[in-house]
Amino acid sequence: MRTLLFVLALASSAAAQAQEPWSPQVSGRLELTDAHACAEGYLLSFTQKGDVSLTDRAGQPHRWVMGEEAALLLRCDPRGRVEWALRVNGAGRARGASVAPLGSAGWAWAGTLAGEVEVQSLTSDPGVELSLAPVGSFVLRVSPTGELLSHSLHARRELELTQAEGRLLAYGRSPERGFVAPLDASGRAPWTAALGERVSVTRALLGPRRVYVAGYLRGATQLSGAQGPPGPRYQTPRVERGCVIGPEDNPFLACLERDTGELRWSAQLHQPSSSGWVQDLLLAEGRLYLAAKAGAHDYVHDGLAGPSFESPTRTFLLSVDARDGGDPRWTVVPLSDPSCDLRLLTPNRLVLAGELRSDPRTFAGLSLPAARGFAEAYLLELELSPLRARRLARSPGRYRGLFPQREGSPLLAVRRWPKVGGLRHSLQGLAD
Repeated sequence: MRTLLFVLALASSAAAQAQEPWSPQVSGRLELTDAHACAEGYLLSFTQKGDVSLTDRAGQPHRWVMGEEAALLLRCDPRGRVEWALRVNGAGRARGASVAPLGSAGWAWAGTLAGEVEVQSLTSDPGVELSLAPVGSFVLRVSPTGELLSHSLHARRELELTQAEGRLLAYGRSPERGFVAPLDASGRAPWTAALGERVSVTRALLGPRRVYVAGYLRGATQLSGAQGPPGPRYQTPRVERGCVIGPEDNPFLACLERDTGELRWSAQLHQPSSSGWVQDLLLAEGRLYLAAKAGAHDYVHDGLAGPSFESPTRTFLLSVDARDGGDPRWTVVPLSDPSCDLRLLTPNRLVLAGELRSDPRTFAGLSLPAARGFAEAYLLELELSPLRARRLARSPGRYRGLFPQREGSPLLAVRRWPKVGGLRHSLQGLAD
């Protein structure tokens, strides 16, 4: 099976013209987990699910035989030639997760790990050995030229990375507890906040003096920071649907001191009988913006009434004062696709991506017809005030992810079916 990637830079009009496809010279069964546009090329994180063959910039072929699942990091130039590659592979299993750009210092790459593996490059064999049992995560710091600078292991945690001004922040889940932790240059955490039982952290960001996290709660939970007194106790509603009886997932927001991890404030967003899913988090002009999806019924922010949703699924934006979580302001976004992903570009602009099948979709008054063929992926930018669709990209194939960029357009990942042989993956963006 051959996997190819293309980058199509689109013009801003709805009838956009695509540039020549971009393809790295690599083949094999690969699952894309993160993508970043960088100076003169792209950085791509994969989970490798079969043998991989690639050609480097000098024209030399390389073949990596797979043991179990492996993690793969590629740096490709604009022609698709592989400038350098790193792989985490061995008797154990590894999966790629997220990449955080660190400017001139290079990159930080995270993934999950179980068992014994090695970090291998195109020129080093054997590589650096890593081992974790039963499961955990790795964080590698990599130079701009692909040299492994340092590594750290985090037992019994599944983590993602984000960054601000070169500072790294890890977040995710350890067994039954959500956590957030800053990481220094060696991968050590000055503090770790295990926020509470039955808590999942799905988004986090670094502010100038605070750390902000969002995710969901289930059941009875009391949030806490790395030190200081715990926050209030929360209880999510129980719901009965057929033979399923149990607590719902409710979104939450929390703020911690960046230097100590002490909990400053927290807020639960709850409703009578339906779940909520956090999509994105943005800090802008002293306010914290949360994008989330919700089912029907009224929403409440710590006792303050929010919007009412009249149909089964709606997207809403909630902004609060970043200092204390107060002054809530709500915006309902009328999206008819419950499966779409969305990201905030600014407080007034967002992008969403998903898949069209046989039924049409409506976004803020813009009607998208049914897919041409089996499926089409779309990438759409919305302006919220006034509410209107600004730009749209559509591509034949199955939707495989939305990757926001610190600078430039978000990237849409699409899996296609070429006329001859194998699968073809593409990356597509909205150009200014």
